[in-house]
Amino acid sequence: MHGFLAAARRQWRWGLVGAGMLILLSLPAVVDAVPVERTDVPLETLVERIEASADRSYHGYAEGRGALRLPDLPGAADLSTLMSDTSRMRLWYDGPDAWRTDLLYSGGERDRYGQADGMWVWDSGTHRSVFVQGETQLRLPIPIDLTPPDLARRLLAAAEPDELEALGPRRIAGQDGDGVRIRPSAPETTIDTIDIWADAETGLPLHVEVTAKSRDNPSLQTGFLELQQDRPDPDLVSFEPPANGEQQQDEDLDLVQAIERYSRTLLPDTLVGIPRATDRASAAAIYGEGYTSVGVLALPQEFITDTLRSLPTSERPWGKTAAVIRTPLVNGMIFADGGTAFILGGPVTVAELDRLAEDLVEQGVN
Repeated sequence: MHGFLAAARRQWRWGLVGAGMLILLSLPAVVDAVPVERTDVPLETLVERIEASADRSYHGYAEGRGALRLPDLPGAADLSTLMSDTSRMRLWYDGPDAWRTDLLYSGGERDRYGQADGMWVWDSGTHRSVFVQGETQLRLPIPIDLTPPDLARRLLAAAEPDELEALGPRRIAGQDGDGVRIRPSAPETTIDTIDIWADAETGLPLHVEVTAKSRDNPSLQTGFLELQQDRPDPDLVSFEPPANGEQQQDEDLDLVQAIERYSRTLLPDTLVGIPRATDRASAAAIYGEGYTSVGVLALPQEFITDTLRSLPTSERPWGKTAAVIRTPLVNGMIFADGGTAFILGGPVTVAELDRLAEDLVEQGVN
């Protein structure tokens, strides 16, 4: 319970935006701008190869840019970097259960090693290692989620066939990439287009751009600057905690993980007829599918009451007062009802959040 209290008190303010990014769950200038010709691979085949590329090994260097303007968060500094700044990552990937990301900072780096039973996090500045078991359904985004292959596959999996079209090719990291554009059709989504370029032969995504409605430039993008499509050295994707370093077990749960693990509240099975997408009922859930999915968190009201008073609030159409956070790509809302605080966020309009919040208040929680 102590982990829940600590995480809730320090991270709730921007947890709603992070919850929304779970859905994209979810960056460089144009590189290698050399004219290239699109291959003769049909669009449908390219899409199939991208979706099947999760076992494709690679290693390289990627850069990303986010434009959501999040502040630095205690215990979630990587989220701010990934969503609001330029992120620089060294990557080694040998499969879903054997990967490594090094997020580079001016004063050091934070490394993550993914394996079948969880993830090691190593901070070179503090010489501190933490092992986090993979037991929660949801978490805030981490660097692996914003790599071109992982982000592209996640976004493409949500697309309907009639939302896809071919896009002109680009040369990225010295490799030719065929393009796919996704144009979500749901009126309540904030996403205008998602552009993906991938190696037509292997299907490995090379670059991703997500552009919000009424915006000329991407709000989120990620792409390789260096890339080799072969297996990394096994020693580089395994981690042994240094003997002279501090070690901890599960002490750094993020806000979403802490709420899911420790809060006893159970969110409804459906909201406005939209089923819960997460398997287990808990205090952290995603409702819906595709580009209109919404993350919802529930936590005891006393953990946020003081800060909530300092936020600008407005009377919502459904009769309660709520604080609303707006960004081009993700919107969020927080309000209290019956002793419970609710955080909603996703790539949807504020009107859609109002619709779900109204039903959440009417149904209540267990």
